[in-house]
Amino acid sequence: MLALIIILLITLLTMSYFHFKCSLMASAATWMSAVFGSVIAFNYYEMAAGIFLKNGFGGQWAPAGCFIALFIFGFAILRAVADTLLRADVDFGKTPKLIANLIFGLLTGLFISGHLLVALGLAPLAAGKFYSRYDAAINVSSPSKPLLNPDGMASGLFSWFSQGSLSSAKSFGVLNADFVNRNHLNRCASSEAVWIIASTKSLSLPPDSKKPVRIWNIQDVGRIAVIRTGISSNTISDGGAANGSNQIAFAPSQVRVVCKPQDKAQALTGTGKPVYAMGLIENGKLVKKKMGETISIPGKDIKKQTAWIDLAFQTPPDTQPVMLGFKNAMIGLPAAAPTSEEIENALDAEEKPLTSEASQAAEKTAK
Repeated sequence: MLALIIILLITLLTMSYFHFKCSLMASAATWMSAVFGSVIAFNYYEMAAGIFLKNGFGGQWAPAGCFIALFIFGFAILRAVADTLLRADVDFGKTPKLIANLIFGLLTGLFISGHLLVALGLAPLAAGKFYSRYDAAINVSSPSKPLLNPDGMASGLFSWFSQGSLSSAKSFGVLNADFVNRNHLNRCASSEAVWIIASTKSLSLPPDSKKPVRIWNIQDVGRIAVIRTGISSNTISDGGAANGSNQIAFAPSQVRVVCKPQDKAQALTGTGKPVYAMGLIENGKLVKKKMGETISIPGKDIKKQTAWIDLAFQTPPDTQPVMLGFKNAMIGLPAAAPTSEEIENALDAEEKPLTSEASQAAEKTAK
């Protein structure tokens, strides 16, 4: 409901302002300023949030605050520059002006409301509060999209830019695949214990020679990708993922791999498909977890400031996982290899995985 109110209110106010206050050229300039403000926000909010987090400021609100602040400031500055350039107005007549102002007003209103909704998705708000795309059941394939999907439109436009005129070796469509839904899944488990952020340097992998990405075939489950990853137990400002209680706590909805077709997996360009963790491998067995289930690793069980765990993903056939995401952290993945006893023993020799607190409790109960 809140999302709908935001969309309708901002869009109606913007269309009214364009109709009564803007010339046709000013309307076009305002729309373009909003687009360039969006590019600035999407490009630099993670960098800005990282600076705040490294210095201990902002906490879990840093990404959302930096995103909306960069959009507003970028939009405002570019619009002010456009005002100085548009000294002479060109009269195209009343009818063209009316039509253009309404169209540009509608687009700009949806764009502004979309960025505000993106910021809400980045904020540490529990699912169900204010604006959420998922309920407690968390059906990943069925997000609840607001009217006209303005936040999806905003991120989709930037993703398109990142594959074209703003393209680089690492596309936004891969690094932040399904960006808006990813953010809402990330905060589904948000609580005092489960934070929605971690340091971007919190993930590590064993050497590529040890084959940290393995393909397992499990009876009644099928082919799964198992990834041995290390999560730093340092504080976020020191490059880790520990919460205020010195624990690493997360949910499967906060862990994903980005997959690409095998013939395109060599480059991080284009787009990718996120696949969320189905559980952990503990003591050689798959332990399935619900999407919103909290997985905690106590600080006392973490050796050398790194918790090694085996994450399990049911990836689509003929695809290859190329990136691993943990909350807002991402790390590139080497090619997957079929598992073997030799590979597993080599990994366990130095990077032996920990069991989660929930599994430990279950084991004690069974005994």
